[in-house]
Amino acid sequence: MPQKSKKPRERAHLEAFRRAYSGFPSGVICETEEPDFVVQTPADTLGIEHTEFHWDEGNGVGSERKAQESQQEKIVNAAVRLYESRNLPSVIVRIHWHPGVQLSRRRVRELRPQLADVVAAHLPKTSPSVWINAEEEWGSLPDAIMTVGITRLGDPTENQWVSTRGGWVPQLGMTDLERRNAEKESRLAAYRSRCDEVWLLIVADGRAPSSFGEFPEAVRRQELHSAFDRLFFFRYFDGDYVELRRKSR
Repeated sequence: MPQKSKKPRERAHLEAFRRAYSGFPSGVICETEEPDFVVQTPADTLGIEHTEFHWDEGNGVGSERKAQESQQEKIVNAAVRLYESRNLPSVIVRIHWHPGVQLSRRRVRELRPQLADVVAAHLPKTSPSVWINAEEEWGSLPDAIMTVGITRLGDPTENQWVSTRGGWVPQLGMTDLERRNAEKESRLAAYRSRCDEVWLLIVADGRAPSSFGEFPEAVRRQELHSAFDRLFFFRYFDGDYVELRRKSR
């Protein structure tokens, strides 16, 4: 993700955490890079380093599931632009992707116009909404898509196209958290040069399966070796958070 697009997302996560955590200090929040945020309070300077949690990151090349979700979003964003260029009615579109289909660059290019064509061809006429199901209407959808729901908006507004994905919600383990902590600790000396205290905020965004995660009680009771002053795991999608137990290095 380009640097210029990361900061608004990080800021949204931080603001949601600030609202959820009653112990968040009062002060001016400044966006920086080392660490990601600095909270200037009357008493001291608090640094907060932000990191997002995604499954499958242990292989060293990033999350495969996250990469697939990114490709899906590229398809949706391009398809809605194609649809809008045809001056068709505004619609809400929900796309449910097939979990077993890998999206190559070539397939991404092919799916952009195909998705726009599906929506244009199935606009609701006699009812507010229609659903196209690949199992019930063989050949009506590309193989990467399981269902498409289309709702026609009565009042002209901007189009709203979203991906919906299912899947089981995995449980986090201490190894997952240790990995995120270790990745960020390498820059901690630089953070401390400008901050009196530094927190690590690990965020599960939750808007895609690669960032879902339940936090089992057994993990809540374990201690994580860390040089950060405090560590939090925050679920952005529901506002739940856990302060992780820590042992100083």
